[in-house]
Amino acid sequence: MSLNKDRLAVAIGKEGSTKAHIEKLTGTKIFIDSISGNYRVESNPDFNSSDLFDENESPGLRIYMTQHILQAINHGFNPDKALKLLDSEYILEIIDLEKIVGHSEKKLKRIKGRLIGDKGKIRNSFEQFSGAQFSIYKKYIALIGNFETIKVAKKGINMIIQGFPHKTVLGYLTRKYQEKKQEEFTKMWKPVI
Repeated sequence: MSLNKDRLAVAIGKEGSTKAHIEKLTGTKIFIDSISGNYRVESNPDFNSSDLFDENESPGLRIYMTQHILQAINHGFNPDKALKLLDSEYILEIIDLEKIVGHSEKKLKRIKGRLIGDKGKIRNSFEQFSGAQFSIYKKYIALIGNFETIKVAKKGINMIIQGFPHKTVLGYLTRKYQEKKQEEFTKMWKPVI
């Protein structure tokens, strides 16, 4: 696995602080080649389990989570957002826009522009109403969220790619957000018998 050259500094952090923080939270050791960007993750036998985000995680699962955190950073997320992947409810979904819209640079730029919107308004609406974190980096869209939030975000992204007007997409996202809030409210106020 490797990191893009322009994301190396983000993954490593000032004087290795980001890398060290991820290692501490996951009980892993991260080895990054700062020239090629290649990296590997290993279980750290010397970790203190009380430092872990979740003490019950197996070494294999911690390595897997660390790799996904690094891939999230590699696809444009800042480390704080990428660390949401420590929660086992959250997943990383990466969409290759080039596979969907083809190799036309003009088409990619247009779709990315539509997904971001004027001053980032559409992107922010996606995050607010779907509940998924959203990153557009090079030819990729990366999402962090739980299964339901990613499902809603992906449908909205597909609507944008298919050319639906922003108003229609925002209507869909708003409706899904309201349905989710209503469901949460109903669960919270369900009478106890």
